[in-house]
Amino acid sequence: NAEAAAIIKNVSQWLAALGYPLQKGEITMSPALVRAIRDFEASQKLPETGRISAPLVARLSRAGQGKAAAVR
Repeated sequence: NAEAAAIIKNVSQWLAALGYPLQKGEITMSPALVRAIRDFEASQKLPETGRISAPLVARLSRAGQGKAAAVR
């Protein structure tokens, strides 16, 4: 599914931008991506699921915006 691959790619790009060790442009739920999601969830006091969810995407989006603002 192209939509799912795009979501996975966006999540992996956000996590990589935040410093999580991932391959650039991941489009599958690799063990490294699951681990990065769990680590991010833990840092944000979210339940550690290792899965992509609406709360995860919302939190990543906010965290990514904060990082972009800090870079400017």
